[in-house]
Amino acid sequence: MVSACGCAGGCGVSGAGSSGGAASPQVREVYGTLLLQAGLAAAGCGETCSVDELIAQADEVTRQIGDGPNYLQASFGPAAVDFKAGGR
Repeated sequence: MVSACGCAGGCGVSGAGSSGGAASPQVREVYGTLLLQAGLAAAGCGETCSVDELIAQADEVTRQIGDGPNYLQASFGPAAVDFKAGGR
C-alpha cells in the first residue's frame, strides 16, 4: 500500500501523524509542514483528491499538537492548515 507521501511506508514518517505514534511535537510539526507542502504540490498538478487527503492529514496533526509552541519556526498549526485549505 502506498502512503500519502507516495512511498510504500519506508520513509519513516508514516506513523508520525497517527494518534498511536510516539512522535514528539517537533516531529509532528515537521510532518504537518511536509503534508501541507505536498498538498500544494498536488494542487499544482491538479490532483484534487490528493489535496483533500493531505490537508485532512495535516489537520489531524494540528489536532494532536494544537496551537502551542512553534518549536522549529515552521509556522505550522491550525491557522496555517486553515489558510492552505482555503477556509474549507
